[in-house]
Parts: sequence; structure tokens; C-alpha cells
Amino acid sequence: MNGRITRGLLVWAGLSLACGSVAVAGGIELKPVFKNGTTHYLELSEENTQTLKAEMLGPDPIVMVSTSLYGVAEEYQADGDGGKIKMTIERRKMTFNHPMMGDMSHDTDSGDEPSDDNSMSLIASPYVGKTLVVHLDKDGKVTKLEGFDDLSEAIEDSAMGDMFYEQARDSISADALQNELIDWRYDLLPGTTVEVGETWTRAVKDENPFLGKVVTTYDCKLEKVEGKQAHISFSSKTTMQEGETPPANAAGMKPELKSLGANGTAVYDSETGLIVQGKMTSSGQFEMSMPDMEGQGLSVTIAGKTSARSLTPKARAAEKAAAAKAAPAEVAP
Repeated sequence: MNGRITRGLLVWAGLSLACGSVAVAGGIELKPVFKNGTTHYLELSEENTQTLKAEMLGPDPIVMVSTSLYGVAEEYQADGDGGKIKMTIERRKMTFNHPMMGDMSHDTDSGDEPSDDNSMSLIASPYVGKTLVVHLDKDGKVTKLEGFDDLSEAIEDSAMGDMFYEQARDSISADALQNELIDWRYDLLPGTTVEVGETWTRAVKDENPFLGKVVTTYDCKLEKVEGKQAHISFSSKTTMQEGETPPANAAGMKPELKSLGANGTAVYDSETGLIVQGKMTSSGQFEMSMPDMEGQGLSVTIAGKTSARSLTPKARAAEKAAAAKAAPAEVAP
């Protein structure tokens, strides 16, 4: 999860939202489960603060704050030994604060139309109504992702030429979206029956679009079971895979991972096979350097907060109606 940072924006994402857990005598079995007809509305929100320090930027650090929210209606189906998830994006909210670019925000639930003077509206609006179909094997690994090309074309048509979009273009890719919404869903699951108080460790290798090949180690504990819900706590640490170094970015700057970790909790519902609640905090430190250019280094510190929840269609409809009724005016530079 915390190993997935998108290129350029260093957007951190991750908390498992659609994992399976099956209640059994003496413990609870935690493994991917795909139940035909299971539906819910998944909402994943995150806030990221990035602090940049560099000689070329002057004595004062630059602090940027961004938020991202996905609201997705999901339907699960068994598919051979694995499963598939039909994901229709119903809501997209994005905000960005930069001391030199000002504040920008857009929430598609507000009902406001995209505006050329608000980059967030141009990027966020095309997501709504787009459907992705994700095919997974029995271990929860993605074997095929359908529908991204339509989404990508819609974003390009809406935001092409926008300065912010052009800088963030690399972070809007099929791999990045798969990392944000899908890949990490089963990272915590041991695939075995777990007793209350028991701990386990998971090491997950990943191809990170910013760092390259990384491995994230999760230390997990089953804190308690209430009815059909399993409460799990976890911490994680991300490092480079042995022998790997991060690639240089488009500007020629090469990152070096100093630290990256997270702590969080998740609540699994064994009846639906979904995580109905989740919270996580993360932090990381990177050094960016320009080869053969002394004094062009950049220190990047990130801090993130992620939350997740599952809503019924009725609860989602009520929240959307309330948001549209009370939506404040949008913020643009």
C-alpha cells in the first residue's frame, strides 16, 4: 500500500477496501472472496502534505497540500477460480494548494460544470460515469483491467493544454489507477485462519511508478472479532528491492528513498467480504538529485492520511443530495 507513490505528484495511496474474510469456528479466515452479486459504494479519501527544501528554492520550504477522493459503485462476481469487479466511478473530488499556484478544488457532487480556470475541475469531471472491469485471480492479483482507455481519452479531451494537467500527466495512467484502486486490496490478507491476538507478516513486491521496484512489509495483528467483523491493526515499511535503484524522472532528477512507512486499522465484514472501515497515516522522506549539478538537490518530506468506508446505495444517495444542496462556491486561482 504505502509503497505506491505516483510519479510527479508523489501521491500516496492505499488501504484495502474489498477483501474477503470468512468466519470459521476458532478464528476467522482472511483471504480473497468473490461473492456473486455483492454490491456496495466504496469511498477512499486521502490528504497528502509535501514539504520541499532546496538551495535553489531559497531559505524557506515550499509546502503543498493535496486531497483526493474516489467514490465508486462496485459489483462483485465469481469468475473461474478468481473474480471480477465492475467499478463505476460516481464521485471524484480533488483539491490542491501551492504557495505559488494558489488554491484549486472541485467536487463532482457539487454539480458545478468544469471551468477552464480551474484545473481540478478539468481533471476530476471526466471520471464520473466511467466504468472499469477488473479481472483477478484467486490470490487477488489483477490479470486484466478494462475501460481505462475510455477514461484516459476523456481526461485528455477535457484537460489537454492545462498547465497543471501537463505536469501531472504521468500520474494519470492505467498502472497508477490500478495501484490506487485495486492492487493493494489484498495486501494484508494472510490467506489463512487467524485467531484473536495473532500476528502475521506479509511482504509484497510492487512496481512503483516513482521509485521502481519496491517491497512493502506489513506487520499485522487481529485485535478482535465482533460478530462477523474482524478488527485488524497494521504497520508497514517500504524499501527498494535488493539491487534496485529508482529511475530518474522526466526532469532528469533521480530520487533516493530514505524512509516510507504507515500505520493503520481495518475492519473486515465476513458476511459481505468487504472492508467497511479503514484509517491510515503515512510518512516518508526522499532526496532528489540532479546528476553532475551540485546544489540542485531537493529534499521531499511527505505526510498522508487515508480513510475508507463502505456505504449502502441509499446512504450514498442521501449524502449526494445533501452535498449538492449545500455545495459552496468552487475555488480557483
